[in-house]
Amino acid sequence: MDEDTQDGRENEARDVGTLAHALEEKQMQLLKERCRGKQIYLMVDYDGTLAPIVQDPSAAHISEETRDLLRALARFFPVAVVSGRSLIKLYQFVQLDSVYYAGSHGFEIAGPFAFSGAQASDAGSEQQNGTDRTACGGRAIDKSRALYYCAAEDCLPALQKAAALLKDSVLPGLHMVPELLIEDNVFSLSVHYRQYLGSLPANEPSRVPELLQAIDSLVLSELPKLRRAEGKMVAEIRPRIDWDKGYAVEFLLNHVATHGAQVSAMSARDAKTNSDPVQCFPLYIGDDVTDEDAFSYIRRTKTGLSIVVHDPHVDTTRISTHADFTLHDPKQVHAFLERLLYDDSFVRANAWD
Repeated sequence: MDEDTQDGRENEARDVGTLAHALEEKQMQLLKERCRGKQIYLMVDYDGTLAPIVQDPSAAHISEETRDLLRALARFFPVAVVSGRSLIKLYQFVQLDSVYYAGSHGFEIAGPFAFSGAQASDAGSEQQNGTDRTACGGRAIDKSRALYYCAAEDCLPALQKAAALLKDSVLPGLHMVPELLIEDNVFSLSVHYRQYLGSLPANEPSRVPELLQAIDSLVLSELPKLRRAEGKMVAEIRPRIDWDKGYAVEFLLNHVATHGAQVSAMSARDAKTNSDPVQCFPLYIGDDVTDEDAFSYIRRTKTGLSIVVHDPHVDTTRISTHADFTLHDPKQVHAFLERLLYDDSFVRANAWD
């Protein structure tokens, strides 16, 4: 078998039911072997990974114990929280200044201490006392003292028009309200239908295909800059560009490899470019279909390891994945993160200076 064929087969998705459990001692030892001589970069999804999936997305809170655990881990490894939620919503849920954030499926990225500045009154970019700031959801990001990157700023007008079309053209023609929930994540729009499916009588056919067709014909046909993607009981409207959680992982890895991990509220201008780039080991944990882009990137580049959060007794629709191991729910994710923190061999061998 030639090398290209072998690599192609290694990159193929595998049966999710055959994955080994990440908390098994054998897998923990394998993780130690894989990351030996490298520095761990921990990346975790939010909903369904750090926080439980709930009917109302606004009620998906992490526990104080999980928040404390992330804060402690960020003392040793760079930690990034990656989500489909907007950057500012993600920060408001996690409430930690010491971690990286990738919101709207990675379309908007901010480094540690990005949100610790003053409040901003309007969205957009502005100059305050000669300092360039970007206002994110009413919160100012001082780009001179923290990483900030936006992959799709020119798509904002189209997304705003899409939000109006959803409200004025799509929803009035469907008898699925109030069970449908539209969430504006700034660089993506999420149409949640979990509540609708939960309230559907057993003998009544689902109208989700009709919803998706309406989004395509009434919204996306008018806005060629946007496209539709699928998540867990949610339809996503996103910019039509080559960017996803996989690209966000690559961006974050390249940034810390060359600039180092930001562990204090220093000025970004004081951060030195590393002449000897760090060899990062991305450790990514996620549950959503959109996390497969990150799993696939890590698998394809052979740079790290990924874990899918999946309970086969709860979710029977997921068949394959590009992840390496599995955990079943946020409680097991918490236990795994505790193992990273309290197992001295990880902190001693893989922590950042």
